[in-house]
Amino acid sequence: MVNEADYEAAIRSCAKSILALHWGERLINKIFGRNVQSHAAGLIIISHFTAMQGRGRRPTLAFIQKEIGHSRTLAAFISLLRLSGFLSIEIDPQDRRLRFLTPEEPLLAGLRSWMAQHMRCCEIMGYVEPGTTRRLENDRAFFEAVVANTAPLLDWAREMAKGSNSFAVLDRFDCGDRIALALIQRHYQTPVTARSSPHWFEFSAGPLPQHWAFPIPTSATS
Repeated sequence: MVNEADYEAAIRSCAKSILALHWGERLINKIFGRNVQSHAAGLIIISHFTAMQGRGRRPTLAFIQKEIGHSRTLAAFISLLRLSGFLSIEIDPQDRRLRFLTPEEPLLAGLRSWMAQHMRCCEIMGYVEPGTTRRLENDRAFFEAVVANTAPLLDWAREMAKGSNSFAVLDRFDCGDRIALALIQRHYQTPVTARSSPHWFEFSAGPLPQHWAFPIPTSATS
């Protein structure tokens, strides 16, 4: 049974920290604004660390395209990651046709910060032991081990993205997950006495495009 007070505290923490993480990061929001690109980057990192543990092969563009789809979009995305220093290519010395996608430290550091905010929410909810977030932030081996075992979570996220709930619909827009979190944050800033279901609250989308580098979809503001 979910404790409502803990749930609200976790959601407040998630919205505040994730929005702060992306605020002003125009390049990051441009590159990882769509869930397809974010899921592809996640699969690259998961596959990389899984292979480092001796479980499976290292990721290639062909593998990512096969798993995610959107072949042309992902080819351009991978090129952009390389250009931005988030990814490098390693050629297999035994088969030079194989070009492995290797995540670089800026990409890993970004993922680590993002995961830490979500791990903190899990601590608030009591799903993991206190101190797990700190360990994730400071123990590289632990971070890599956690990432290597998150394939089921990525599969779940990709399946949820196909849904028709309001979060999934918003997530199909540029930075849609950030828009959803901004709305959730504003909801919880509404006094408890005014939170009937459903209820209306004021929300200004004006500052978001400037700081997140994306156009506000009209369907998200009307």
